Amino acid sequence: MNKKRILIKILLIIIWMIIIFLFSNQPNSSASTKIVIGQVITTATKTPINNNHINIINFFIRKLAHITEYFILAILVINLIKEYTNKYKYIFIFTLFICFIYAITDEIHQAFVFNRTSSIYDAFIDVIGVLIYLLIYKLTRKKVR
Repeated sequence: MNKKRILIKILLIIIWMIIIFLFSNQPNSSASTKIVIGQVITTATKTPINNNHINIINFFIRKLAHITEYFILAILVINLIKEYTNKYKYIFIFTLFICFIYAITDEIHQAFVFNRTSSIYDAFIDVIGVLIYLLIYKLTRKKVR
């Protein structure tokens, strides 16, 4: 067990958690992404887009961002846990636990940010990103063996 390598892996997790925290700390973020999406689509297509379509696209982009953030967090957490065990059962349990607890605390944090909402559903969407990576990890792990 290389202590320096473990410390680096812990620092990467902390840095990524800070990045997630900073994204969650932005007030009015949904409105901001909605404006950007509208501008990008209007510029690309040279036609104004219906507000309902912007809302739908905004919804999916924001949920995909949740999944992506926690997909990356799962990668980092698994890299750390593999320093201690290679048993998939433990990797699965600890990764899911750590990421879900952080997702819950992130949603609680958002409840205190101006014009942000806190939703348990977003925490479960975060977990989808974790589960996707856990599945990819399990499938590729078997192929490597």
